[in-house]
Amino acid sequence: SLTTHETKSAGGPNRAVSFGKPSGCMEKIKYWLETDFDLRVLNVKNPTFYIEWLFRYAALADVLIVDRDSFESSSSSFGKFIALARELDDELPIMVMSSSFTVNDFSSCWSDDWDISLKSPIDETALKVALISAADLSVNGRQN
Repeated sequence: SLTTHETKSAGGPNRAVSFGKPSGCMEKIKYWLETDFDLRVLNVKNPTFYIEWLFRYAALADVLIVDRDSFESSSSSFGKFIALARELDDELPIMVMSSSFTVNDFSSCWSDDWDISLKSPIDETALKVALISAADLSVNGRQN
């Protein structure tokens, strides 16, 4: 497995933007990203401003992390958000986490509009594998 420094030298992420309501899980993820992976993290907590912050910072991000559960019952707003994120930067790895996912999926070879699915609550090992997958996407692109 890659270390943090190997991931970065392989073109891995340096800046993460996360979208999720305040929760213990989001705070743990931010902490792990900053301390274990030495990433700069912008954590957008208010769903009212998700689109605005996406427009402002998508071009500066190396990976997006989106808490699907923060969109509450509105799956159409989540779908629009993900479609907009993909439209703004087609190369940007997108990780989506949700308590409704049954397993983690680190493969980008499927039909959803994001690249990596994480079942929440997320553990540190799953986050590490997800970041390595995101680094691979950054270097090698998506395999269709």
